[in-house]
Amino acid sequence: MAASDKFPIPLRTALQRRTTSHKEYDVMPSPLDGVSIRTERGVQPEMSVREMARYARTAATWRARKKFVDFLSGYQARREVYLKQTSREKNGLRGIVADDGNTVVSVHPQTKIEWNDKGLQDVLGPAAYPEVVSRDLELTFTIPMGRETTLGPMNVELADTLARLAFRGVGFSEEELETLVKSKTIVRVDEDKLQDMVASGQVTDVEPAGEATETWVIK
Repeated sequence: MAASDKFPIPLRTALQRRTTSHKEYDVMPSPLDGVSIRTERGVQPEMSVREMARYARTAATWRARKKFVDFLSGYQARREVYLKQTSREKNGLRGIVADDGNTVVSVHPQTKIEWNDKGLQDVLGPAAYPEVVSRDLELTFTIPMGRETTLGPMNVELADTLARLAFRGVGFSEEELETLVKSKTIVRVDEDKLQDMVASGQVTDVEPAGEATETWVIK
């Protein structure tokens, strides 16, 4: 069984999970006495009674021993790997709910998307791109402390002042500016609007727009 909790997933799947209409769960009866299962809305995981019993037993044990996690960290880690792996493999399985109300285990993925600005432009086209995407420019300055300038040696106070001035004006060359100033574009995507475009068929292939991963957690 893989030890990693992080897995690559289709961008379309991640987008669906992160938009508001895909955050609900159902509590459904199971063939086990006193135990219901927690699932993604409208999804019924395919599991045998034996698999369900093992999953429920492991989840209940994990919950009961969570308070002793420092003492039982090794045991808990193995159970967490099993619960996360089984929930990932069984479509829609998201934990258990015991009838006594004392055992509720939620197992679910947290998704992360690394957006590709060029891919977004290709997917959306020039008309839809500005409706979905906005961009911020982030500049990082690497300042050599003690470097002589026309205003004296570089220090924290001078660096704060120079953040509002052009470096060239105090003696830095164009070559130095190339190494001092680094730029980064921060892409912000209206995920609800993009998901609507995917669902309506306006965007047919969203995968080039970024890379998505899911990390499984238990609460």
